[in-house]
Amino acid sequence: MARWNMDDRLYRLCEAMGVRDHVELAAVLNVARVHPSDIRTNGISARWLLRAVERGYNPQWIETGKGGKHLIPSNYPYFADYNQPVGHPSEYK
Repeated sequence: MARWNMDDRLYRLCEAMGVRDHVELAAVLNVARVHPSDIRTNGISARWLLRAVERGYNPQWIETGKGGKHLIPSNYPYFADYNQPVGHPSEYK
């Protein structure tokens, strides 16, 4: 996906939702519009992050660029299809 001039968080959210820009993102999220300046100022809505989590993307990666891109292995297209605990293995000892 080509990189364009926008906030990194918005770029990662677009990647997670499988869209090219904020106009397509608004359609996928079923909202009237997504303003890049709002994301720069206020961050990404928790509701939008939840949609990305449902697709298996790590919200920490979307917000900060740190951590793994996906919460689950890539061969599970949606979080609901993955029946294993998600998180660091040390949490499940």
